[in-house]
Amino acid sequence: MEPKDILRSSYLDIIFDGRNKQYGAYALRKNHNAHLIEALASVILLTGSLVGINALFHHKSSAPAQILYVRDVQLEEVKNDQRNEPPPPPPPPPRAAPQTLEMTKFTPPRIVKDNEVKAQDMPPEQEKLQDTRIGTINQEGAKDEGIVAPPVSDAGKGVIEAPAATATEDYDKTFVKVEIESEYPGGAAAGSVI
Repeated sequence: MEPKDILRSSYLDIIFDGRNKQYGAYALRKNHNAHLIEALASVILLTGSLVGINALFHHKSSAPAQILYVRDVQLEEVKNDQRNEPPPPPPPPPRAAPQTLEMTKFTPPRIVKDNEVKAQDMPPEQEKLQDTRIGTINQEGAKDEGIVAPPVSDAGKGVIEAPAATATEDYDKTFVKVEIESEYPGGAAAGSVI
């Protein structure tokens, strides 16, 4: 394209100078405004025709308005038929207080050396757990028959709390630092020789 023709050319001619104008992109961009005007005109025509058809079908006819008459109505007094129904049956007698069940204290698992385990911290035998409930305390009582006992009374507080951990054991403690630092076998010097 000659420099004197640049000022008289459209931007499409400048962009597609020396390129294939028959490919399709040039024709799409050149006719874009005409396509946009055609689409806008067809949408306006379609919307106008739909509004016109709607107005034709919903046009009010010149029929006279109907007059609505309101009459007062007197309601009759209705008598209720009272039947002699038998009284409801008495409530069932209260249950007897539940007997205490045999419970075995749950021992949380801990990893310790064999000589550090106390006798009261030893887990119970499996045969003993067959007929007992697992709870927070050791308690003697009736053998477990699979019946769920009601919760222990909390004196109306509505709160049941877990037993407090002993002073030496804090199971809910959050660890801030690793207790045993990791290191290469043979120390830090062995780790640097790779």
